[in-house]
Amino acid sequence: MPCAELEELLQKAGRNIQKIRKENGFTQESMDEGDCVVPVRTLQD
Repeated sequence: MPCAELEELLQKAGRNIQKIRKENGFTQESMDEGDCVVPVRTLQD
């Protein structure tokens, strides 16, 4: 996969993740707590 296509794919995935997080009210802080901790920043960051 050419570099430009990969970059576009990553940006698209990041936007989708950001949309889902906003719809569900997830923040990085809320993802750092609880049973299913996500310790690293996601793609859109």
